[in-house]
Amino acid sequence: MAKELLGFKKEKKSLENALLQAGLLTLEQLADAQKEQRQTDQSLRAVLVQKGLAGEDAIARALSAHLGIPYIDLEHYYIDTEAVKL
Repeated sequence: MAKELLGFKKEKKSLENALLQAGLLTLEQLADAQKEQRQTDQSLRAVLVQKGLAGEDAIARALSAHLGIPYIDLEHYYIDTEAVKL
């Protein structure tokens, strides 16, 4: 109940749901990738990239949209090295 008061939803927000919702994968492709994930003990993201089903950027964008968090491509921003050192 406390989580509901804080605005958390009970709905599971997973990478799988994000990729399906974005239309990046079919259910068959997802099932195949999950099977390989279990066999190789790799992350689902790594399997998807390795198999060429989805790129890193597409995965990040889909997950961002699914979670309602703005996607920011850091290649378009100057990052102060002094700030990074801090």
